[in-house]
Amino acid sequence: MPAITRDYCPEENEEHFEVPGSDGEEADGYANVIDCGHELWIAEIRVRPGRRGDGLGTVLLQAVIRRHGGRPIALSAEPFDPAPPPRPSLDGGQLAAWYQRHGFRRDGGHRMIRAARPPETPEHISG
Repeated sequence: MPAITRDYCPEENEEHFEVPGSDGEEADGYANVIDCGHELWIAEIRVRPGRRGDGLGTVLLQAVIRRHGGRPIALSAEPFDPAPPPRPSLDGGQLAAWYQRHGFRRDGGHRMIRAARPPETPEHISG
């Protein structure tokens, strides 16, 4: 399992999870989480195009869930990829199915939510 770093920015009320780049440059993947008070909002999960399909998105999502599973976690299952076509991202239906496998359920439109569960803090997250 790749090492994940975690940083919290109190000014923006945002937490950043990152899988450091295998090339020592750009991160291989990251997730940004915003504390909205009543729930956490996963603003973005992104994996470098060359690393997609390696399971890094799952590793990042599971890191967020392990750290914050004691609170409701919400997100939008609408894909966004700023890369020019062809885009290797999942379409909306595939993305929603992926989140459902991790305990999320639809909550209207593209919004999905995962109910609060007991939290865990694994050793592979530093920060």
